[in-house]
Amino acid sequence: MNNLGKIFFIPVPLGDNDPQDTLSKTVFDTVSILDEYIVENEKTARKFIKRICPDKDQDSLIFHLLNIRTEALGFTNFFDSVNKGKDIGLMSEAGTPGIDIPSDSLHPPPSLSQVRAIYLDTDHTS
Repeated sequence: MNNLGKIFFIPVPLGDNDPQDTLSKTVFDTVSILDEYIVENEKTARKFIKRICPDKDQDSLIFHLLNIRTEALGFTNFFDSVNKGKDIGLMSEAGTPGIDIPSDSLHPPPSLSQVRAIYLDTDHTS
């Protein structure tokens, strides 16, 4: 039985568009329940979360920075929670998660080879 958490790839709209116009209800629902994220920039991630979940307790959120300056060995703790069965989110400043992340940066440890990655869509009609 797989007791690993899931990684949700969360699309972040570019610009100042109203998230209600571009994101699906699934994105709003997922962000409302997650409290741990892998992000490129903590400040902009907090701003995005505040826009779509204004009542979410910002002090309870956990952020792991993954960007061009992240050391290759420094990201392995990102997966500690997933290994313990907790779901986490991954956001990208590029609008689509994973597009602007260095290609050799985000490789989970072998113990997480069965982790489930869920790509959330931007179809606001769903």
